[in-house]
Amino acid sequence: MKELFDYLKTKKISVISPAGKVNSTLLAKSVEFFKSNGVDLQIMPHVYDEKTSEIYLASSLHNRLTDFYAAWEQSDIILCSRGGYGCAELAAAINWQSLQKSDTIVIGYSDVTALHMAMKKNHKGICINGMMLLKFPELSKNSANCRSLLMALRGENSFEFADELEFIKGNKTQIDKNSEFVVANLAVLASLCGTPLMPDLQGKFLVLEDINEPAYKLDRYLSQLLQSGVLSKLQGLIFGEFIDCADSAQLDFVFNKFAPIIDGIAAKKFPFGHGEKVFSLRF
Repeated sequence: MKELFDYLKTKKISVISPAGKVNSTLLAKSVEFFKSNGVDLQIMPHVYDEKTSEIYLASSLHNRLTDFYAAWEQSDIILCSRGGYGCAELAAAINWQSLQKSDTIVIGYSDVTALHMAMKKNHKGICINGMMLLKFPELSKNSANCRSLLMALRGENSFEFADELEFIKGNKTQIDKNSEFVVANLAVLASLCGTPLMPDLQGKFLVLEDINEPAYKLDRYLSQLLQSGVLSKLQGLIFGEFIDCADSAQLDFVFNKFAPIIDGIAAKKFPFGHGEKVFSLRF
């Protein structure tokens, strides 16, 4: 963890809340955690908007847009505070062509999938699935989380996850340093099909995770990706953690149903999801 924070000390990091409301107590604890490790964060004005009239959003769309634009242009890294719903609305409202910088890093997962996909679609910035602010103190106790995030920030991906994968099709020799990854929440990614936010995933290794979704809904989302032509274009489909979704037999039924559609590899047990494992990849 020390090496990760030593790296972060050298970067300008801004925090935004692109989606759900933030717990003020957790926010204060997380900011203090970074500070105690020598990292000062720029907390954008509407990360915690106590006066917002929004029911389930951190702040109004205008305020979240204002925070995003300012953070993008002035920072090396944008660290999302949390997920929840809201990133698709934000991503659709961003004038991507107006952004001056092209190398801003955005770290997050879950609903941040929508923001990451829009970045890929518009060829702006660098996407890293990784620990978000409010869960950083807890998740950074996992050394693999820290190592993988540090490598992704440095411009390369760690492939130690390959030894943990259980292959349904193919094997780990088909994953190498030239493999291009896209990491996404399954439900969020499926919701983007047919919208201007959805990028072309031709030749990519798609890594998926989700939480609180029964097996039939996972089937529904994967069917949406199949019928939209996404799955047939992939070089690989990798399933991460599916927390509180279904039992292992039900998950295997779903995974095995869609694996034959993929021309390349299909695997499961990638160490990434809403649990204690948030293995980062740069994409």
